[in-house]
Amino acid sequence: MHLWVWIALGALVVLVIVEQLRIFKANREFRKKDEIFQAVTENAADMIALVDVKGHRLYNSPAYKRVLGYSPSELSETSSFEQIHPDDRMRVLEAAREARESGVGKRLEYRIKHRDGSWRVLESVASTIRDARGEVAKLVIVNRDITEPTAACSWTACRSPSGACAARQDEAMPCCWRMWITSRSSTKRWGPRRAITS
Repeated sequence: MHLWVWIALGALVVLVIVEQLRIFKANREFRKKDEIFQAVTENAADMIALVDVKGHRLYNSPAYKRVLGYSPSELSETSSFEQIHPDDRMRVLEAAREARESGVGKRLEYRIKHRDGSWRVLESVASTIRDARGEVAKLVIVNRDITEPTAACSWTACRSPSGACAARQDEAMPCCWRMWITSRSSTKRWGPRRAITS
């Protein structure tokens, strides 16, 4: 064999080894990032969801099971809008549409049905993921259960539409057990989780 053949084979072997090392390093970094992502999503108190622009669920964090009682398989069989209270559904759909069009999500409060049939109040913020063309392809939604009462009346969910702290209905019920949701046309008032039935 000629010397140039041996040099070419040697260069090829070195190139293959360098490429394999680069792939190994990239896979190791990916696994590390994946482990961090799993640790965050599996242990976060907030519910994290990934949905496509039509509302189909692509991912739901384990917090959905802890907070709302639904397993991942139950959630994958339904639209992300099915468990939303009928009176709040249009506001949520409108907020999703605005996020798709503007690329910016806004804070929203709405009721969602727990697996046991009760209603929970969620505070939700959406952010967008764009595709290669720059169009919104997916929404990342972070939800927090704000149903439970709080002692601090400065919490925004405990305020009336006027911005003043909602007055106590009676001495036994702190003002923060009264949740106020304002829509464009009306203000709906409802009480603590155990009293929310419709």
